[in-house]
Amino acid sequence: MRFNTPTLMGLLAIVPFASAWKHVTDEHLRERLASAGFTLVAFIQPHEAASKALESEWLAIQSAPEGEHVVSFDCSEHASTCRELDTVSTFPAIRLYHRDGRIDRYRGPHSLTSIVPFLRRSFRPAVFEVTENSLVGFMTIDDLVIVAHVHPDDDHLYHRYRQLANHYRDRYSFGVAFTPPSSVSKEKKTSSVVRCYNNADDEQHELAGDTLHAHLGALEAFITETCAAPLIPELTRRNEADFVAATTASGAQSILHYLTEGGDADKDVFRESVRPLAKKYKEYVRFAVTDLGAYPEMMAAFGLDPKVSRGLALQNLVTGELFPYRSGAKKLTAVSAGTIVENFLEDIADGNVKPLTGGDQRFQGGHDEL
Repeated sequence: MRFNTPTLMGLLAIVPFASAWKHVTDEHLRERLASAGFTLVAFIQPHEAASKALESEWLAIQSAPEGEHVVSFDCSEHASTCRELDTVSTFPAIRLYHRDGRIDRYRGPHSLTSIVPFLRRSFRPAVFEVTENSLVGFMTIDDLVIVAHVHPDDDHLYHRYRQLANHYRDRYSFGVAFTPPSSVSKEKKTSSVVRCYNNADDEQHELAGDTLHAHLGALEAFITETCAAPLIPELTRRNEADFVAATTASGAQSILHYLTEGGDADKDVFRESVRPLAKKYKEYVRFAVTDLGAYPEMMAAFGLDPKVSRGLALQNLVTGELFPYRSGAKKLTAVSAGTIVENFLEDIADGNVKPLTGGDQRFQGGHDEL
């Protein structure tokens, strides 16, 4: 499940908005940074594709009730100001300025549904102290929530946890609960445990005992590699090798690829449609999505029709075989993917779907195109 707490600032209440950027002037921006409690700024280069892609999402946020705190700034006209304020080198760059001088850098996807939670986190403490009564509510406050149950004698863990919380507070929500001394065996030096709740994928993980203190990077690896790993990631050149390695290490033998040019909304609908299947078959098959807008050549590489906007294929990492989904009468959509994927996997298991052969088998040994 996804977190369902009320939006702190009501920014999800989208109303009709204009269709073009409305940038603030240099003077107006400086006035806002000096007087407002907070200001969320998008530094953009209007003619760059990434800035154009952000436009509709940003205008939607500005049209919400608290949109007066959300502005955009044209760095093509005010390059010196952009360098002075934040030494921006890539665009668009999103920064949250607090009146006390703190600056939170946004590193996530350029979408309304990602930017709003970032804004919400910035107004909470880096580490929220939870009690037995507040723990249940806090566990669902964000897509990813980490809670450390710290024994009073475990100062090292507590300080390390706070360091990581300060570093990753823009992406995840952190809580701490101090273990009552009476609940801890006197024979043990510590009984601290760190739990994380991946509410987006309805998964939980735990790190405790010797593993928690195994090495300096154990806790950070647990947070970033175990807790934050999405059940159905989007593959890119940066993460593909790691995803394939992690799939192989887990014992799963195959990857189910969904290729789409439908954008983030289509990917999210697909994830919702197939999430139960991705959990059901996780031991054998890992699911992933690929953006055809970034990799239009991938349809042909997977043996699929390059003229269509969506495709599905199963890649066996052990044999190198590739099984493309031939839609026939059943058209593939993100909404229908759940039923289609389950039938497709069953047909492969029953031998009713044959892998690419001969000259069409372009995918032996991995997809270098990504």
